[in-house]
Amino acid sequence: MKITRLEILKVPPSWVWLKIHTDEGLTGLGEPYLENHPESVIAEVRRLEPLLVGRDPRQIEAPHCPLSPLAFAASVQLDTCSPDFLVQEHNEVNDWREGGRTYIGKGYFAEPFVLDDEGCVAVPSRPGLGVELDEAGMAAIMARPWRAERG
Repeated sequence: MKITRLEILKVPPSWVWLKIHTDEGLTGLGEPYLENHPESVIAEVRRLEPLLVGRDPRQIEAPHCPLSPLAFAASVQLDTCSPDFLVQEHNEVNDWREGGRTYIGKGYFAEPFVLDDEGCVAVPSRPGLGVELDEAGMAAIMARPWRAERG
């Protein structure tokens, strides 16, 4: 079975549903999601479409990681073990942008993940999850007033 096309359904007020068609006549329905940003979601689906069409939908790994930078580090390690890994989502709430770069885990890790020009991160080579906690950075983060955006 192969994916033949993606059909985007924009549903008011701000939802995007995705219908995945196969060469065997089967379809799947999913919901790519970024709250109140349907145009961004549609653009991302279109960007990923060439990577999906022609693939077996039963053998695509695209884990969702809506949690902390530490959960992201664990997910990256898991991704490297998955033979059909495609894409790793992550929560942008705690990202840091500086000098045209996006850092995942800045203030949490001694060496945060850095998105390259293609949106990829290097897999850490250290033992375990591959990251070292930034104790001073975490103390500074935890000293900030609590708000939902801090995570």
